[in-house]
Amino acid sequence: MLALSCRRDPPRPVATVDAPARLDAGARTDAAVSADAPAPSDAPADGATGTSIYLMAGGVEMMRPGQSVRLRVYRRGGPDVDVTAQAQLRVEPPTGGEISPDHVFHAGALGRHTIVATVGAEQTRQILEVSPEVPAGLLVVPSVSLGPGLPPLASLRLRAEPRGVVALDMAFVGATLSVSGRRRSRSFPMVVPIVRGTPGALFDGHRGPDGVLPVEGELLLDRHVGARLDGRAVLRTRTGPLRFSFSLFYTDVSALTEPLP
Repeated sequence: MLALSCRRDPPRPVATVDAPARLDAGARTDAAVSADAPAPSDAPADGATGTSIYLMAGGVEMMRPGQSVRLRVYRRGGPDVDVTAQAQLRVEPPTGGEISPDHVFHAGALGRHTIVATVGAEQTRQILEVSPEVPAGLLVVPSVSLGPGLPPLASLRLRAEPRGVVALDMAFVGATLSVSGRRRSRSFPMVVPIVRGTPGALFDGHRGPDGVLPVEGELLLDRHVGARLDGRAVLRTRTGPLRFSFSLFYTDVSALTEPLP
């Protein structure tokens, strides 16, 4: 027995946590699929390559429960064409709300809901959030009122940059507006002059190089109350004046109120 025990193979070493082998971080074929995950055959998100249509909700990203927003579907071209009448619209998940025959989304349950638009073989989508956190006095955010001469709005972004620079980017049907300037103060109301020679242009993608118009005027940030930032713009181009007002969900204004250089 002593001789047999001496001839036994040594025990296998126990693997340690710092072993060189690592778990594969990629997707596994046996991984569980979330019940609310989109099907693999769904079309890419709105604005992605592979589809010529896009969905718009008037720039709205967040809304109070029970509120409504009109939906529009466009096909890119020269100019872009409204194909809403040809579109089939649905909400994912269905508890997120209802879409009436006149293409109005009526918000239902709280949460982030996907609006899916299908025109023929093409699909596009947009996310709308139904939330009680919409700032007081607003039903949807951003809330935008456009003056004459501006096409329907797709999105609006306000950015506070270093050295007191404030930038505003807006996407419309077939055009974009980008302006920036240096604020004159660190308190509200705040004036941001838009002058020639600083970044400020209205670009019409259907007119080529001639579609870039110089912009000048003023961007005014009137007040910030709670999580709400109200502003307006009075701008000029060589084709005429542009006016609009807006209210945003803007919780941190530190970059807008820090000392000027």
